Amino acid sequence: MSVLEPKLREHLALYLRVYNLLGLAVEKSLATKGPVTPSKKVATALLLRLANDLRCSVLLAVRGYGAQACSLCASIYEAAFTIAAIGPDDAMARKWIKHTDPTRQFLNSLEMAKLAMRKFGVSNADAAAGQYVQYQQFCFAKHLNPQYVQSRAFTDRVGSMALSSGPDVSENGERDASFALEHGTGFGFLAIYSFVQNQTSSPISNDLVNELKAIENELLSLKANAAKRWGIDNPFPDKWKIREPGKRSKRRSDSD
Repeated sequence: MSVLEPKLREHLALYLRVYNLLGLAVEKSLATKGPVTPSKKVATALLLRLANDLRCSVLLAVRGYGAQACSLCASIYEAAFTIAAIGPDDAMARKWIKHTDPTRQFLNSLEMAKLAMRKFGVSNADAAAGQYVQYQQFCFAKHLNPQYVQSRAFTDRVGSMALSSGPDVSENGERDASFALEHGTGFGFLAIYSFVQNQTSSPISNDLVNELKAIENELLSLKANAAKRWGIDNPFPDKWKIREPGKRSKRRSDSD
């Protein structure tokens, strides 16, 4: 923590703002009078799960367990984009409640992003694709891809190879931690935006609007800084591509 906290100070400050806003959003929603609709029930349950996963990912990242934080962020994506994809649609929320297949997600991960972007009023297909690519990158760590594991488990030494275990404060470790904090917080922001838009009946206060705008600007700043530090080149340009649902191999289509 003494090594990583100073390097992740901006990420941690922004996470705290988002985490506190998650609690305020739920509080505001529960204070709203009227029946609890299916969409509100689902969104609230998922938002609380997202908040806990986000907190756990931060606790891991700042302690040098960036790979594990990235694994959790795949779940944060799924919670955030399920909230946004369902939005105020009670019929769709009922389908989520009645979903009984323990081996598959409620929706394909790319389809979640597409539905969410449409409900945000974003028609640009690249917006959904960009979010989904982030999810693929988290699944790169979550699903123990051999290239990912080997790049973290072994370190080249002169004439030998060293095996690494425990907290990782190397450049790769810092990169994993910052990536998890940046995008996990970003997914949380999108979930809050959808939640306050669809699950609170009273007008959104100016203070809340201003805080959402400020957080969005901070996220854009973190993204720009990360691009300068780590670059934006695709490490696997011939293989790491968006794959449409139904155009894949015979493997399960709900996992990336």
